[in-house]
Amino acid sequence: MIKNERQYRITKTQADKFARALREPPSRASNDPLMRELETNALSSQLDELRRKLQEFDQMGSGECGVITLVNP
Repeated sequence: MIKNERQYRITKTQADKFARALREPPSRASNDPLMRELETNALSSQLDELRRKLQEFDQMGSGECGVITLVNP
């Protein structure tokens, strides 16, 4: 969970790096198609997670998230 603007900026920068890595052609070291697929899947998964965290932070800041109130019986 992103807790402040600093963490948000860091996460945004990381997400941008993962997105850039996915757009770049595969490295020469990744001649094996299976390894390229695994690398792409790992980058995509990490990028999805970072984007989810960014979206959660944006929703919290805009008031889109609801608040659950617990009441003791």
